[in-house]
Amino acid sequence: GGPGSWLLAMPAHHIAGIQVLVRSLVAGVDPLCLDLSDGFSIPAFARAAHKLAATGDRSYTGLTPMQLAKAMDSLEGIEALRTFDAILVGGAATHPQLLDAAVTRIGNSPTNFSSVDDFENAENETATTDEGHLDERPRLYRYEGNMT
Repeated sequence: GGPGSWLLAMPAHHIAGIQVLVRSLVAGVDPLCLDLSDGFSIPAFARAAHKLAATGDRSYTGLTPMQLAKAMDSLEGIEALRTFDAILVGGAATHPQLLDAAVTRIGNSPTNFSSVDDFENAENETATTDEGHLDERPRLYRYEGNMT
């Protein structure tokens, strides 16, 4: 966890989009906004993810379950998902099988998958590998709390 840059990958007028904007403002960083005028595009999402990763700062995004599923359908999408320090999934009910598949495809192990009531609680969590080293792979968070 900690301060970082946010990719706004959902409409800013939706509650989940507003939350990404608020989190970005609290971090003191302008969000990178994905152009969604033609829908959620994996190539555009991947370009934006890699642009954030190139800064060397922590990077976060919020996705709907549908966007997460779409991103996991291609290698380009999976590689983009792997660039994030955390992925907040919300805005709709998320099927547990989708989350399990995301954890597997993004490269996380069940030990560093967290389900948290709000994203701020995730900032103090750490994950370690079986060898006891700090695991810096992206963690996937399911947002179960009130998104307002």
